[in-house]
Amino acid sequence: MSTLFTKQHYVVDIVAGVAIAYAAYALLVQRAPRAWLAQQDQRLAARRALAVPGIFGALVACAWAAYLTR
Repeated sequence: MSTLFTKQHYVVDIVAGVAIAYAAYALLVQRAPRAWLAQQDQRLAARRALAVPGIFGALVACAWAAYLTR
């Protein structure tokens, strides 16, 4: 979002990035056989996926706090 607000990128860059990420997922991850994943990794996948937004939110909060203290 910050690169949009500072006019370093355009909305079309976000759309292209999402399309590239989906294509990479479809080609590499979705076609991979699930047998090679360890059972523990399969059980922890949902917990790890939920941790990502929390970590991102913490990083944004820290960046915002650093911005306000300038």
